Amino acid sequence: MQPGFDIEYTIVKAPPRVNAANVADVLARIEHVRARRLILDLGETVSVDSTALGAIVRVHRRQLERGGDVVLARPSEGVRRILIVTRLDGLIPTSPDVETATASAEAVG
Repeated sequence: MQPGFDIEYTIVKAPPRVNAANVADVLARIEHVRARRLILDLGETVSVDSTALGAIVRVHRRQLERGGDVVLARPSEGVRRILIVTRLDGLIPTSPDVETATASAEAVG
């Protein structure tokens, strides 16, 4: 494990809707994460707005600067379409399930 990280991965479940009204709450849950890989579980999330997408990008950049990464796990079809349209699918890795995201984190660590 790289210096500065306490654990290999942390899983954070996103709410059904991530938007300007609640993105601060989601960010507060991940702000002090000291895991090499942050897995954002989007399995129950049906919509994200531009504020949420911007926050995800900021978290992704922060993790990269620290030597870690972010994986978006189980994005719903609607969220997946938004990631494709905004081209974030090419920037932030996605995983079909949480297990795959955790297994790949353990393999790297």
